[in-house]
Amino acid sequence: MPLLYKVIAFALGLIFVFGGVSFIVSGHFIGGIIIIGLVGLIFYFIIKGENKLTALLAEINQRHSTLFNRDNGFGMGSCIFFDSENRKVLLTNGKDSRMEDFSFIRSWELKWIEKCNLRTGSISYEKVRIEIQTNDYNSPFIKFSLFSKTQGDFWLARLNILLG
Repeated sequence: MPLLYKVIAFALGLIFVFGGVSFIVSGHFIGGIIIIGLVGLIFYFIIKGENKLTALLAEINQRHSTLFNRDNGFGMGSCIFFDSENRKVLLTNGKDSRMEDFSFIRSWELKWIEKCNLRTGSISYEKVRIEIQTNDYNSPFIKFSLFSKTQGDFWLARLNILLG
């Protein structure tokens, strides 16, 4: 699990657990138990999903003698992973996987929707994604959602190094 995901999950966990404890202390025992239970359930599904993805990558690596790992990929839901040594790309949504050569990717672009708060003047970025143009007639564009524009800039630079 990348560090960013761990930090976000930890922060949310602290907020909800302390919120649940304050509910219990303030006399709302059932509400506090429900909040703590929901946090536990969320963590269970996050860890379960990460473990399934790690097992999938290990299985593919063993079967195809590749070097895919969790740190060399991005995406939420649909993910893409890179094996720079064998020049392979792995596309997966957790259920279906597809392996291709680097030549499968023709171009890539970082896209987002910019929102400006007129009251504060702050700018936020929503629906951040990397769109990849492929050599596949049936799916010439594939979109991968990201958490932030910073993560998008990081992966855009990596794609330029790997494929550029």
